[in-house]
Amino acid sequence: MAWLGVITNNGNDLLTRWVEGKNLHITRAAAGQGRVEQTAMLAQSALVNEKQTVSIVSNTPAEKGQRLKLQVTAQAAVGYNLNQFGVWARLDEEEDQMIALFQTDTDIGIEIPSKEAMPDFVYTFYGLLAFSNQGNLTVKIDAVAVVTAETMGQAIAEAMGAHAGDREAHAALFEKKADLGTDRKVVIDQLPVNTPNGIAGLDKDGKVSAAQLPVNTPNGIAGLGDDGKIAAAQLPSYVDDVVEGYYHEGAFYSDPAHREQITPESGKVYMDAETNITYRWSGHSYAPIGSDLALGETQSTAYRGDRGKIAYDHSMTKAGNPHGTKAADIGYTDNKGLGAKNLQGAMDAAAQRAIDAQKSADAALDAITKIGHTIDAVPSQNGTLTYTGSEQSPTWNSYNPETMTMGGVTKGTDAGSYNATFTPKEGYTWGDGTNETKTVVWKIGRATIMAVPSQSGALAYTGSAQTPAWANYESTKLTLGGTTSGTNAGSYEATFTPKANYQWQDGSTTAKTAVWRIERAKIAVVPSQSGALTYTGGAQSPSWSNYDSTKLTLGGTTSGTAAGNYNATFTPKENYQWQDGSVAAKNAAWAIQKAAGTLALSPTSMTLDASTKSKSITVTRNSTGAVSATASPSGVVAVSVNGNTVTVTAIKDGNATVTVNVAADANHTAPSAKTCSVKVEMPNIYGVEWDGTSTTVWSRTDKAAGFTNPVPYVAGQSKYGSPFDNLMPWSGMVRSSDPAAGELVAIPKFWFKWTKSGSRLKLQIADKATPGFHVSPAHADRGDGKGERNTVYIGRYHCHTSNWKSQSGGKPKADITRSAARSGIHGLGGTIWQSDIQIRMTIWMLYLVEFADWNSQKTIGKGCGDNSATGNMGYTDSMPYHTGTTQNSRDSYGLGTQYRNIEGLWDNVFDWGDGCYYNSAGLNIIMNPNNFSDTSGGTAVGVPTSGWPSAFAVATKSGLEWCIYPTATGGSETTYSSDYWYFNASNPCLHFGGNYNQNGNHGLFYVNYNSVSNSNRNIGCRVLLGLATHLHSSSSQAAERAPRPTGQGLLPPLLLLFLANPLMLGFARMGRGEGVIFLGTPWCRLANRTRFSTLPQPAGAVERS
Repeated sequence: MAWLGVITNNGNDLLTRWVEGKNLHITRAAAGQGRVEQTAMLAQSALVNEKQTVSIVSNTPAEKGQRLKLQVTAQAAVGYNLNQFGVWARLDEEEDQMIALFQTDTDIGIEIPSKEAMPDFVYTFYGLLAFSNQGNLTVKIDAVAVVTAETMGQAIAEAMGAHAGDREAHAALFEKKADLGTDRKVVIDQLPVNTPNGIAGLDKDGKVSAAQLPVNTPNGIAGLGDDGKIAAAQLPSYVDDVVEGYYHEGAFYSDPAHREQITPESGKVYMDAETNITYRWSGHSYAPIGSDLALGETQSTAYRGDRGKIAYDHSMTKAGNPHGTKAADIGYTDNKGLGAKNLQGAMDAAAQRAIDAQKSADAALDAITKIGHTIDAVPSQNGTLTYTGSEQSPTWNSYNPETMTMGGVTKGTDAGSYNATFTPKEGYTWGDGTNETKTVVWKIGRATIMAVPSQSGALAYTGSAQTPAWANYESTKLTLGGTTSGTNAGSYEATFTPKANYQWQDGSTTAKTAVWRIERAKIAVVPSQSGALTYTGGAQSPSWSNYDSTKLTLGGTTSGTAAGNYNATFTPKENYQWQDGSVAAKNAAWAIQKAAGTLALSPTSMTLDASTKSKSITVTRNSTGAVSATASPSGVVAVSVNGNTVTVTAIKDGNATVTVNVAADANHTAPSAKTCSVKVEMPNIYGVEWDGTSTTVWSRTDKAAGFTNPVPYVAGQSKYGSPFDNLMPWSGMVRSSDPAAGELVAIPKFWFKWTKSGSRLKLQIADKATPGFHVSPAHADRGDGKGERNTVYIGRYHCHTSNWKSQSGGKPKADITRSAARSGIHGLGGTIWQSDIQIRMTIWMLYLVEFADWNSQKTIGKGCGDNSATGNMGYTDSMPYHTGTTQNSRDSYGLGTQYRNIEGLWDNVFDWGDGCYYNSAGLNIIMNPNNFSDTSGGTAVGVPTSGWPSAFAVATKSGLEWCIYPTATGGSETTYSSDYWYFNASNPCLHFGGNYNQNGNHGLFYVNYNSVSNSNRNIGCRVLLGLATHLHSSSSQAAERAPRPTGQGLLPPLLLLFLANPLMLGFARMGRGEGVIFLGTPWCRLANRTRFSTLPQPAGAVERS
C-alpha cells in the first residue's frame, strides 16, 4: 500500500492568490474512510467520509514546501479503515478550504482501532505540501498532542506517586485470593461449602448428608424403602419385563462364560445373576437401575467409605496448607487488561508495570538533560521567495543565533538556488550528536505568470492578412512565437515562452500554445426566390435575391417543371458562415405556381326530345382536373361524366342549366364553371288498352291512367267536361271557317302506336314525335311530295245538298256515288278532298283514348235520326259543349250528336270514305289523294270479317300501321266492338257512321260497303281540307284559300292571337257570349260565365252553362 497526494483545485487557486503581504493559515487536518478515483482527487473539496480531526504536531520547511507531521489517535467508539487525510487552509479572513488531499492507493487502508480496544494507539503521518510562494505562513499546531521533556517528567512522577498510593490499584488480584490459615491451608470459611455451585459438606460421621443428594428428584437417584429396595413408584410400568443374564464389560450374556450375547431392547429390565444389579437399555449402553449398591467412582456407583472418611478429615483441617495451594493455582478474571490468567500472573504483571514506569521516568529525566544542549533541526527556509527584480533575503525556520552561526550566501536577486551555512556554537550539537557546519539551500522562485495570453477581440475574414491582439501579454516576461498572422478563416497557434526569472503557474518554463482564430465572415440572410414562376410545361429555374456565388454554393433542387414547392440549398464557402454561426447547408424554398385552368363547352345549348333523349357536351380544357357536372333544377335532366364528355339525358319536359366544373390538377387552377342551357320537349303519352273480352270498355294507361271518363253534354244538363279538354291534340280540335269549304274542325297532328298482344289491343297517343310511334294517318306523308301535315280540317257538317260545302241550315247531299262525291268536293278547290278512311281512323283513335269505350252510342248518344228521312244540319249549333247530344237522354234516338265539334258522325246520313276499297284481297288503302280510286291503286292490309267484331288485327304494312280491321265476330250492339262492320269483295266502296234509321249497330265505328255505281238517299259525304301545301304557302292565293276563324257569336272586339305556325291557330265557337282561341295545349278563355264541374277533372277541365 502507498499514499498518493495532490494539491486540490481549491488549493491551487488559493496558493495562486497567496503572494507577498498575504497570510496563509493552515488551520486543521482530518482523517476519513473511503477513496475517490485518482483522476478525481484534484476536484475534491471534502473527504469522502470524515471520521475524526487529526492533530498537526509540527511543520518543517522542506526543499519544495512544508512538511507536516500528523497524528491519529484512537478516539471513536468504533474503529475504521483510514484511507484519506485532508489539510485545510485559508487566506487571511477567507473561508477554510481543503487545499491538500492524501489517500491510499487501495481500499485496505490503515486500521484505526476503537479507543476502548487500544486507548494508547497513535498513528503518525508525514505529508509534504509543495509550494514556493513568498507570503507569510502560519500553521495551527495541536498543543494537546505535543509535550516538552519537562512536562513529560512531571507527568511520569505524578503518575507513579498516584499508583503507589492507590490501595485499589490491584484490587482485582486480591479479590481472587483465598486466605490461608496458620497451617498454610485454605481456611474452611474461604470454601463454598453447602452453597449453590459449591461443594457438599460432610456430616460428623464423615459422610455426605442425604439432604445434599438428589434423592427421588429428576435426574437424581432413587431412594430405598424400609425394605432396602427401590419403591415401586420409582420403577417404570414395564418393570415386570425382566431378562436375567450375566453382565460383563458393558454387555449381557445368557451364559456365565459370556459366550452367547443377549440382544438389548428398550423397555426391558436386565438383572445380573452374579451381582443382582438391574440394568435398563438406554439405547447405546446398559444403565444400572437396581437397589443393590455398586461401588465405583461413576455417577451411578457409591464411593468407598474409607476414602470418604479421609476426605472428610482433610476438610476439617484448619491449619497449614494441606493442599499445597499456590497463587498460580488460583484463577483470575482479567478485568484490568493485565493479560493474566491466574492470581500469580496478575501479580507479576502489576509488578512489571511498576518497574517499566520507573524506567520511563528515568529515561525521561535523561532526555530532558540532553535536550537543553541539542539543536533539534537544521534551519530551513521559511516560506518562499519569488523573483521581484530586487534583492531579497530568506527568513529561517529553527534558526537561533544564540545556538548557531549563519554564513554562506544569504541574499539574492535572480530566481535560482543559493547556499547558506549554519554552524553550532560551542557546547551545542545537532540532533545527530555532531557539530560540523551544515549547508542549507534556499531559493528565489521564478515569478509566476498567472495565465497564458489569449486572443483579445475577434477577427473576421476580410480577404487580407490579420494579426490578433493579445490579453495578458507582456513582452518583458514572454517571448511570442508560432503563427502570429493569417488571412483565411480558421484556427492558428501562437506560442509564448517565459523569459528568465519567470514561470507558468504550474511551475513550467517551456513554451505554451495559444490558439487564435479568424472567424468566417457572416452572411446575413439565406437567399430567397425572386419573382414568381408559373407552370409552362417546360423546366424552369428561379432567380434568387441575396445570392452571391462567391460566398455560397447553390445545391439541392434548382430547376423543376411541375407546379409545386421545391427546396434549393445554399452552403457557405470556406471563409463564410451564416448569421447564427453555422456553416451547414440551409434550405431555400421556391415554387412554380399553377397555371390558370381553361374550360370550354360545345355546344352551349341543346334541345332534347323523345327521338333524341340524350346528347353530349364536349369539354375542352388545358388540364387533367376531374370534370364534374350538375343540372338545375333537378328532375328535368340527368347528367353523367366520362372523361371529357358530359352526357345529358332528358327526364321530363322543361328547361335546365347544366353546369360543368373542372377541378384543379397538379399544374392548373380550377377554371370558372361553364354552362349549357337545355330545353326538354318530351312527349305526353296517353293510352288505353282493351283486353279483348266482351266488354266494350278499355282501361286507361300511361298519363291517362287515373283519368275519369268524360261527361258529354245532354240536353238540359249543366255539368259536362273531359279530362282531355286541355290536352293536345284534343284541345286543338276547334271550329274554323273556310270560304270555299265552309265550317270546319281543326285536328292537330299527333303520334300513335297500336300494340297487339294476343287478344289484347293497346293504343297510345303522343303529343310529340316519339320513338316507336307513327304520325296519325290524316297527318302522315301521303306520298304526294307535300310531307307531313301539322293540321288537317274536316267538315263540321255533312256536305250541303246545294253546294258541297260544310254548312248549317240545309239537308245533307245524298243519292250520290262515291266517285261523284269525290269530284264534287274536289271541285271546291285543289286542296279540298272528300273525307277518307285516314281521317276516319284518326277520329277513331282520338275518341278511343278519350272515352276508353267502343260504344260511342252509349258514351255520347244514340244519334241516327227520325227513322224516316234526313233532317236539316246545324242541330248542334246551340250545344254549349263540343261533345254530346241534343236529346234529353243518351239512350234517345234522334239527330243531335257531335264529337269535338264534328256533327253527325253517326247521324242523318252515312259519309262516304275515300282512300280505300274492298276486293278479294280484302281492305286496300290509298294514301295519295291524287290517286284516290274506287277499285285500284291501293295496298292490301288484310281481309276483314263481317259482323259485330270481337277481335281486331293491326296492319303491318309500312306507313299503314294505323289501320285496324276485324278478324273475328261474335259481338253485339252492347259487347265487344258494338258497331257493325260489313265486308263484300264485290262491293268496293266503304261508308261510315250511321243514318236517320234508328239502329243499335250504328256508331262511330260502323263500316259498310256499296258498289261503285250505287247511290242511296241515306249516304252522304264530308269535306277534308289540308291535304295540299297551300296551308303552308305564303302566296296571295294561299292566303285567300286558308281557312279563317268565324266570329259568329263572339263579343266585340274579337281577340286574335297569332302563332308563328298559322296551322296551330284555331277558333271554337262554343256558345253565346263566349269564345276560345287555342294555342296548342295552353289556351285563353273569354267568358262572362264560368264555373268548375263537381266531377273529378284534370287541371283545366271546365263545365259550361
